[in-house]
Amino acid sequence: MHKNYIENALHQMVHVKRRNGKPAILSQEDARLWQADKIAQKQKREDSDIALHQEVEEYVAFVDWGRWILLCHCGAGVAVHPDWTEHYCFGCGAIFLNVTFPAERLDVEAALLVRHKNNRFFFPQKGETLETLVEENTEHGLVEK
Repeated sequence: MHKNYIENALHQMVHVKRRNGKPAILSQEDARLWQADKIAQKQKREDSDIALHQEVEEYVAFVDWGRWILLCHCGAGVAVHPDWTEHYCFGCGAIFLNVTFPAERLDVEAALLVRHKNNRFFFPQKGETLETLVEENTEHGLVEK
């Protein structure tokens, strides 16, 4: 189940850009290169001081529409991958180095996978817990497969 969730997250992450009919981002290195390219394009187009920069403060990942993301200070949602050490904002050039996931991440993913794809949300910043997800699933008659 875990692998399917990650594959779904990667699919969601790459759905906006395809090259030769294949996903543009398949690895952390692909994401890094794509970000560098997009920021360089913005620098030329917008004549601004936008630049690649590292963010070292802690960001907590959450699930929105079935994807692990974080909210960048520029307002962009940044797709994050639990196996990656860096995460990239294509809006402002931020490179996030300190993203945390819940200790029970795999159980959270399992609880979300029984839900319809349009109802896969988890916001630990708002006090949601694994127990909250399980209770909601039970209330709606959803059981893990």
